[in-house]
Amino acid sequence: MLTIPTPRTLGLALAVALLCAGLVFARPPLATEMARLIESQGVDAARESFAELWENAGAEYEPDVDGLAELGTRYLREGNIDAGMAVMEMVSIISLAELDTALESQAALVAEMEAAATEIAAGTGTQAGAAPGDERPQPAAPDRGPARTDLERLTGIYASGEAPNRELFVTRTCDGFLVVGPLWADTAPWYLRSEGEAAFTFRQDELQFQLEFATGDDGAARQLSHTIRGLATPMQRRGPLPGDWPRCTPAAEMR
Repeated sequence: MLTIPTPRTLGLALAVALLCAGLVFARPPLATEMARLIESQGVDAARESFAELWENAGAEYEPDVDGLAELGTRYLREGNIDAGMAVMEMVSIISLAELDTALESQAALVAEMEAAATEIAAGTGTQAGAAPGDERPQPAAPDRGPARTDLERLTGIYASGEAPNRELFVTRTCDGFLVVGPLWADTAPWYLRSEGEAAFTFRQDELQFQLEFATGDDGAARQLSHTIRGLATPMQRRGPLPGDWPRCTPAAEMR
């Protein structure tokens, strides 16, 4: 595995710098540069060049994750396993940095919303004696789709063999909606919208993904597939939620 001897904050800084859309000049794609280095100087030279770019938080190349993924897949199909694995490691590093940035942004947004709600509750509109017409209109609740009574069969702890320490928990609200969240990150859980019997979506600002369960003959979930960028898929159900986990999440906690 590729080891990058740099602090986590430096990695996040690189992701932000590389993804900045306000650059005046177009940057060459990173996939093209890595392919050139692999073909001309070898896999080790490409690894070293990528590590140096990451360490210096440089923005010389466009971090085209899709292009890198295609390049790595091509090498693997051609039987060049060393090159394919090296490029896929680069894809994983960049994608995980993007996911971390998105999770931090979501947590900050949730904290902002909670602070705003507290301020509104303490305002004159909610004080005793205020006229009904002075109350501020409440924002519409997010559309979560229809409430469900069959979600218990989908709950549990999920992880992939590729990244066993990055576990997702799946639970439900007491009024019939599915809730998913990462166990490795301190962030608010994701309240999903039901799109079908086993399909769900999440959309909040820039964080958007789809999630679908595969079930057995008894209807209970065996694995889930998702489009969360930077997280391995599919993920297998490792078992039920821990014994001290609430059977359901109170509806009042939904965001």
